[in-house]
Amino acid sequence: MCYGWVIMIFFFFKQKTAYEIYQCDWSSDVCSSDLYVKPYKKEFMLSLGLTILSAFLTPVRPWLIQYAFDNYISVPDPEGLLHVTLLMIAFLFVESGVQYYSTYTMNWLGQTVIKDLRLKVYSHITGFKLKYFDNTPIGRLVTRVISDIEAIAEIFSQGLLNIMGDILQLIV
Repeated sequence: MCYGWVIMIFFFFKQKTAYEIYQCDWSSDVCSSDLYVKPYKKEFMLSLGLTILSAFLTPVRPWLIQYAFDNYISVPDPEGLLHVTLLMIAFLFVESGVQYYSTYTMNWLGQTVIKDLRLKVYSHITGFKLKYFDNTPIGRLVTRVISDIEAIAEIFSQGLLNIMGDILQLIV
């Protein structure tokens, strides 16, 4: 999956000097996010699978409550109610575990990709000639690098898969 469009959006909405700061053509490996996401394809697919599983598990609890009420509370059956209650508790633990691991893998993936991106940007910036730093205020460089990378980090760790999971929950 290509996230290059995310980087281009952030660069497009910045001032015109963002291109000067990063000094990259869009074909370079500094600007290509495929370079950062591809090594973690397995983790991305695991996170996607857990998000989809979580979306399908979420509506089961209300269905179990309805089933318990219709079959064991309105028509008193304490033994059946106990079985459904134990099933709901077990299901709650399973659902919580799936949500935990889904969140954990999404955040791990986002932080790892951002770490790789930061290392690449750092090595890119340290490769600039000293004259560049004489002509460019260092605060502007640091602010833009940090804010752009943090915006991308937010998309990786919180945005993309959560939006998909929420939409899938609405459909289910």
